[in-house]
Amino acid sequence: MFPCHRRPPVHHLPTRTLPAQVAPTRHFSELFKQNVVIPVVHPSHTTRRLHTNFQFVHSFPHTTSDVRTASRQDFVAPAPRPRRPFSWW
Repeated sequence: MFPCHRRPPVHHLPTRTLPAQVAPTRHFSELFKQNVVIPVVHPSHTTRRLHTNFQFVHSFPHTTSDVRTASRQDFVAPAPRPRRPFSWW
């Protein structure tokens, strides 16, 4: 055949393009996080009530009076009768 120092001639044919082979899709994901503040109002109310109860305490004070009375009577004694001698009338 050909001596070792010679190579056979290489014939280059034009490059052909075959239909594309589609490899399985590699899936990548990106996660984006966002905080959303939602105000939630829980109202409450306290009614402070002050009730005043009036307690009427009735008393019935009673006093006692001492009244000292005095009366005076003046008598005029009849004039003494003159003495008569003993008689039997």
